[in-house]
Amino acid sequence: MLPRILLASFFQILLALRDESIIQAFSERYAVDQDFVVKYIHHLANLQMMKQKRERERKEKSERQS
Repeated sequence: MLPRILLASFFQILLALRDESIIQAFSERYAVDQDFVVKYIHHLANLQMMKQKRERERKEKSERQS
């Protein structure tokens, strides 16, 4: 599997732990620079935040219309 796909699957664990040793171990195991791992985790966090915002806005819009 591609490191990006694996990283996405470990996203929740990595966010919960915020442990640099896990990030370092992941980057060494899959030969990926640690900066890339950190940036991609931030990217996934931003995507999750935007998803939650869209869901909240849809819910508010539907409540206003009813």
